[in-house]
Amino acid sequence: MSDFQEETYTKVPTDSTPTEPQYAGFWRRVAAHLIDSVALGLALLAIILITLGNNSLYLLTLVVPGVLSIIYQLYLTAKYGATLGKMAMGIKIVRLDGSPIGFAQANLRYSPYLILGLIGVLGNIEAFNNIPVPSIFFEHGWLERNSLLQQYQPKWVLLSSPVGLFFILADSIALVISKKKLSVHDLIAGTMVIKTDKPTQQ
Repeated sequence: MSDFQEETYTKVPTDSTPTEPQYAGFWRRVAAHLIDSVALGLALLAIILITLGNNSLYLLTLVVPGVLSIIYQLYLTAKYGATLGKMAMGIKIVRLDGSPIGFAQANLRYSPYLILGLIGVLGNIEAFNNIPVPSIFFEHGWLERNSLLQQYQPKWVLLSSPVGLFFILADSIALVISKKKLSVHDLIAGTMVIKTDKPTQQ
């Protein structure tokens, strides 16, 4: 009778359950937004300083800030999944399945703010055209010019302000109550914001 040795195998338990990402909370996202606002504010300040004393270049301030904000948000989000503020706070935007966000979804995600930004740009242009004597406009300082632009804003621009405030409020409420910290514009685009920093090892 031939002898044989019974082989035993040790099964290594495997856990195929995907790890749930760490969702970026309200205050971290607010901090990222504030950093982005400072970055864009510095860019706007640079534009103002460049255009001081040049009436032709000043007209760029009616358009450039809004366009710059759109490009800033869309380009960085589509390419890196995060603006400078989000990078600084260690968070990024991804699709709900965890895959990178592309230009189409970045555009969809920011579409409400892009529309409001576009309304602001067009409103500034329309307000300038509504000023009875444009030459008088350039005799005033920068703050007085802004006051005049506000005075001659078309009604459809004035209506966009409460709409924008309502959307921001709804966005914030959705973010606070959502288990996955999804804001309204996340729900529109099918995205989520997650932490990129590694969790602390216990």
